[in-house]
Amino acid sequence: MSDESSQGFNIFCRRDEPDIRCAVPEERPVPPFLEAPVWEFAGRMDRGALASAGFGEREIAEAIQAQGYYIFQRVKP
Repeated sequence: MSDESSQGFNIFCRRDEPDIRCAVPEERPVPPFLEAPVWEFAGRMDRGALASAGFGEREIAEAIQAQGYYIFQRVKP
């Protein structure tokens, strides 16, 4: 089994508000609400990178367990 810190996420962003993001674990299906034209695929990120961007491991884990995805807002420096 792979290390949890290397778990990959597919990242989606809203087209009208690109700082609103949704992280979906690669092994999970993409939720139906992430459809075009409202959302678009923005790339991939591993759990460590997501956590280092200021999002707590606990919050990420709880959101994934409860909903299957994690919605967050990207904050520009």
